[in-house]
Amino acid sequence: MPFLYKTLMGILNPNNMVFPVEPEESSSSENNNPEGAAREDIPEDIASIAYEDSHQGPEGHHRRLETLHNAIRFFSCGISERVQEYMNYMGLSSSRSTAVSALKTLAKEQSKKLKSIMAKSSNLLIRPTICIENIDMEERVHQSSIGYRTHTFRGTWGYVHLPDQKLRATLDPSELTISAYHQSLEQVERMELNPTMFLPTLPEQEHNKKVWKSQIAKVLKEQIAESTDEALSIPTSPPEIEVISHAAPDLHMLKIMDASENSAEGIGQVFESIIQQTGLTGNQFFAQLQPMDGNLATIQNFKCLRNQRAPSSVPKYCMNNIVFQLGASHTLWNILSAIFSHHIGDPSNMLDCGAWQHLEALGFAAHKAIQKKDFTLMVNQMEQIFEALLCYCLMVKLDLNLGKLGEEQLKLPANRWNSTVDEVYDSYCTSRARRDAVKAKNTKLSNTLLLLHDFSTVVEAKQSMKAGDVGRLIPTSGLHPTSVYEEVSPT
Repeated sequence: MPFLYKTLMGILNPNNMVFPVEPEESSSSENNNPEGAAREDIPEDIASIAYEDSHQGPEGHHRRLETLHNAIRFFSCGISERVQEYMNYMGLSSSRSTAVSALKTLAKEQSKKLKSIMAKSSNLLIRPTICIENIDMEERVHQSSIGYRTHTFRGTWGYVHLPDQKLRATLDPSELTISAYHQSLEQVERMELNPTMFLPTLPEQEHNKKVWKSQIAKVLKEQIAESTDEALSIPTSPPEIEVISHAAPDLHMLKIMDASENSAEGIGQVFESIIQQTGLTGNQFFAQLQPMDGNLATIQNFKCLRNQRAPSSVPKYCMNNIVFQLGASHTLWNILSAIFSHHIGDPSNMLDCGAWQHLEALGFAAHKAIQKKDFTLMVNQMEQIFEALLCYCLMVKLDLNLGKLGEEQLKLPANRWNSTVDEVYDSYCTSRARRDAVKAKNTKLSNTLLLLHDFSTVVEAKQSMKAGDVGRLIPTSGLHPTSVYEEVSPT
């Protein structure tokens, strides 16, 4: 209901306009319920006024486009037919049949456009990336009867992502060929790994220090105090490294496929559907290097299908030119889930001091923390635990009582602000602090500092993605949440 309410309010008042009501109108009972106008007649009057306004001049044309746009939005959001009929009666949207007709027209145009794009892609250095994901939709019937029963549709949806033209202009064409790709894979097999390759450089260590201090300063500003001179204080956001373009990506949706990619046979049917939608032949589709995105199960099923067709030198059968990579959200979920599972502890043991204790103290049920279908909730819970621990560390250094938290914020001069942040960083956020806790055999402190360190990477990843700064994403090559990840590498 909140989603429907916000959607309707956004349509009724798109510019957040405030319409003042004159005092005499609000206090007059005659205006609120005029004589001769029954309550059931008012909607008909409103609908007739909206109909007249929608058929007068350029504003009427714009109004008709708005009602059609609203009808498509209502239909795609899953609003019931009864609600949409009421909106149509009020003049706020077109009928559902009009929306379906418009969607069919858009689908035909998109199909032609997609085939044209893929036909031109044979001349491009990089083919458009195809992203696919499984989808399960349940149509629930409250009262079952013959021919009307609850059933679940299991299929696959996806889209084609065209590479940015500015990015393509910076690439070397000689390094984007099939031969260059296979040659690079052969070099990986002979590569010698050195532990120093995974160690951060001095500039990276300095940046990591600034990230830590910005996170501490952010909690200090939001929960405890304000700086009297922000220009001289440690900032609440780290310095930028590599900010990506804010331009909207060029995406083209694929028609939903009645084939599930949960098996080798299913992934083959998905490829057949993609080839049919792109207008290419099998030889044309598999002849070039085709990058694709998918989750871990999709990649495993694809490798199973490719192994069944080996050995073969024909690209159409061996599928060696199809390159799958894990989607960003799926990879992040697995890494974050591994970190959270490592620190969550045992909720059934009251003596266990894992992260579940912090969740319970913050008013959240620990058994609902790690949910595969709610990635955002899990990240938010980790961020709350991290900020709560930093807030406690700040209160210790400032010698504040817990009861004073939430009252009027303190005013700290810039030097006091900076010294507090530095003290918290040196005492709780450095590798030396973690080593000292281990030497002192203080298990609780050691585990807490390790939790702070791991959760800091999660919070930094979330904030950097929001800021569009991919250069700030901290490498997680040392984390291995599951051994299955080793099977999805090209080599």
